[in-house]
Amino acid sequence: MSRLLETLFRNSPTPRTLAILGSVKGSSEK
Repeated sequence: MSRLLETLFRNSPTPRTLAILGSVKGSSEK
């Protein structure tokens, strides 16, 4: 999953992607 997010972030590093990354990170921690 991390790999997918990394690729997505690399393709288009936008605030929206950052928000998704943060959301996923929070969910993963929980």
